Amino acid sequence: MSAKDRKGSRDKRKNNGNALAGTLFTAAMICCCVLIYLLSKGGRNTAKDTSMDIPPQPTAQMERVYPSVQVFFERAKGYGFDAEYTEDDGYAPDKGYTLKRGGLDGGALVLSMRNMGVCGFTLMIPAAAKPDDLPDDPTPVELSLYEQRLGRYEAESAWLDTNLGSLISGIDVGSEVTYADKADMLALIWQAAKDGKAKDIDGDWGKFSVSRKEGTDRNIIYASFLLKD
Repeated sequence: MSAKDRKGSRDKRKNNGNALAGTLFTAAMICCCVLIYLLSKGGRNTAKDTSMDIPPQPTAQMERVYPSVQVFFERAKGYGFDAEYTEDDGYAPDKGYTLKRGGLDGGALVLSMRNMGVCGFTLMIPAAAKPDDLPDDPTPVELSLYEQRLGRYEAESAWLDTNLGSLISGIDVGSEVTYADKADMLALIWQAAKDGKAKDIDGDWGKFSVSRKEGTDRNIIYASFLLKD
């Protein structure tokens, strides 16, 4: 074999070796990519499976807060409660109070307790229904009685507009009772004062009920508010 032929044979073997090395390198790279893909996919699946094994955590139920008697009155005053109250043992074992309401007739307030806090109340005040319309040609006596009844109704209405809501807000620490709820309660009071029929409202927050009881010299409205347990 000539020197030229031997050189050509060596070059051919060299080229074949280079080609084989390139093929092996490419195959190794492909294997690495496949391995990385499988590992990453397996990691995701493992994480997913692990998360599915975690039991759902129970949602903590918010415990209702009831204010103490002192805090209740402080809150009620902050919302506009303006009656003077004196503890009355006549309502024992409940916590009862006699109310002085400025120029209006007196009333009473009895608190309902739960877990050492105030959860409701019963407000007792004279029933002052809105008078019927006057006849077309009223007599002086009819006119006088109408004006007296209308004046008493307007005074009681103005007092309740502020004080019923303030008593509820004194208890309703979570602000569950809406303005519309309070307006409905006021309307129920005047309906009961007029027709004497007991009425109530049930809400997510609890219950409000009102009734009229006959007294010796006047009728009394009993308005009760109670938060749900």
